Amino acid sequence: MQKGGDSVELSERKERILATIAETYIATGEPVGSKFLCMRAGFGVSSATIRNEMAALTELGFLEQPHTSAGRIPSQKGFRYYVDHLMGQYDPSPVDIFRIRSRMDFNEGDTQRVLATAANTLAELTGCAAVITTPFAAGSRIMRTDLVPLGGKNVMMVLSVSNGMLKSRICRCESDVSYEMLDLFYKIAGSGFVQRSPDEITTALVQTVAASLGDKAFEMAPMLAAFADAAKEAASTDVLTAGLSNLLRFRDFEGRAGALQDLLRNRSSAVRLLTTQSDGNVHIHLGTENRCRELVNASVVCAGYSVDGRETGVLGIVGPMRMDYAGVIPLVRYTAALVGAMLDENMHN
Repeated sequence: MQKGGDSVELSERKERILATIAETYIATGEPVGSKFLCMRAGFGVSSATIRNEMAALTELGFLEQPHTSAGRIPSQKGFRYYVDHLMGQYDPSPVDIFRIRSRMDFNEGDTQRVLATAANTLAELTGCAAVITTPFAAGSRIMRTDLVPLGGKNVMMVLSVSNGMLKSRICRCESDVSYEMLDLFYKIAGSGFVQRSPDEITTALVQTVAASLGDKAFEMAPMLAAFADAAKEAASTDVLTAGLSNLLRFRDFEGRAGALQDLLRNRSSAVRLLTTQSDGNVHIHLGTENRCRELVNASVVCAGYSVDGRETGVLGIVGPMRMDYAGVIPLVRYTAALVGAMLDENMHN
């Protein structure tokens, strides 16, 4: 897990107070007062001592006092210290593992559904918004093309890419699909397209290949067009979201939820948000660390998933700064690993 770090070292008691306030605020959403800490947290010191420690933590910037309450809440700096130094490290519960696996295994073999199911499941389990990128095209290559005759003039083309993506198109030929047509296309693909990057499949390249076919060009044009269309889609990165409506239930986002939803719906901004935060680790970016005004009161927990030994995409959870990090982080880590494993298996099958 990536750590932001802080040069300030707190005493053991201050750390216990900060951790208790953070965990209580995460659970209740309410500021925490010294009376609660004295009565419920078992510090074994006077209320005056607790108040002094809370005042010191506030002066150091780890706690804030909402102007309508006598209690304290963690600041962004306080949450960062809590996440980096005080929070326990956990694994997903067996129940959560079963729920994730059972839903994703049901869609095994279908990359788009695996990704969508991962996002939906994370949104449901965390109560936050989930965002996941489709595999990045950079560095990927076309592994193979499969043709499935559908009868008559119709054929389905399936494009397999090294990043785990499968893209399919149904095309209608000018005449009934024959073995000779299928064989010719496999030869064209093997010599001109396979092992290329999807973004290399340009209109100019396809036209050059078509021109080399002589009187067969017209007959093969629909298949070539379908292949080019599938490659173009494989060359772009998309974003799938789930649970955006969950953001409306947090008063932390009052008046801001709509702008935050729009940010996550925007493909380019969502891709930029995730890809600037992941390098193979679980990353936690709090509030202004996200460098996006819509996320000033939010946190993003994200992790990359890998296919064929390289990071291929990113999934993340977006929620309030008081999200349950101890619960969310293991879910994100586990789901990212599972997504990568499933897409890796899809690619090699």
